[in-house]
Amino acid sequence: MRFPGILKYLIGRSRPGRLAALAALATAVLAASLVSVGPAAANTEPGAARPASSTSTTTATTAKPRTAKPLDSAPWMTLEASRNTVNGLLVVNGSNSSTLSVYSSLDVGPTPYYIQIWDLTANTLVAACGSGTACSASVSQTSTTTHAYVATVALYASSYPPTGVQATSMTTYVAWVFGLAPYYSVSMTGLSLDYPPYDGVLTATSSADVGSTPYYIEIFDVTKGTLVTECGTGTQCVGTVSYADSFDTHVAFISGYGSTLPPPNIRAASNSM
Repeated sequence: MRFPGILKYLIGRSRPGRLAALAALATAVLAASLVSVGPAAANTEPGAARPASSTSTTTATTAKPRTAKPLDSAPWMTLEASRNTVNGLLVVNGSNSSTLSVYSSLDVGPTPYYIQIWDLTANTLVAACGSGTACSASVSQTSTTTHAYVATVALYASSYPPTGVQATSMTTYVAWVFGLAPYYSVSMTGLSLDYPPYDGVLTATSSADVGSTPYYIEIFDVTKGTLVTECGTGTQCVGTVSYADSFDTHVAFISGYGSTLPPPNIRAASNSM
């Protein structure tokens, strides 16, 4: 059908019939245009983007970001030792070890930060984990000694302190005591008073009465490096700290008398609070 003939036909029709015919003509023209043009050709010029395939899959390893960005909120983290006191004769195959376990509220994988465990006594890096929310390491010693450990979420570093610190755990102590018995252990609990001035009460419990020994039960404020209290008899020692100091890290020892950290002749270390 030729379009000039159609136009002559439309001119001779009445107005209602003309409108209906115009609609039919528009439909015919559109259909003819689609047939003549055909499907769009792919862009094959150099540098053109390749069409995405709906069936292809891509596996990629995402590198850690190079720049530090402020976090939405400060993460929290904990550091615990499987044994705060390692007693016994020198043995092999790791049975004189303690496992340090860190848990963080932040998955450091998509961030530039690492979970790192530090030996503050030896000033060495114990472990670094670049992904996930947990990190652990086994530590051991071959002679009587006590080491302090701490964990951080920060930019990677090989020496302490790292830069870009986002979170720091409480300091945890592990005491290695080799030689003949007697052996000791000590644990600590704490609570906050529910009435003013809302002081904190710390209780250190020893496995033996220290009264007949040269040792004391001592509680320290590790954050400030000060002695909270000491007891020379019994199996329990109770210390009170102010509301402000209750947010500090505290640890108890069975040791010789000392007013600074670490006290002398440590025979046992407690969990941190």
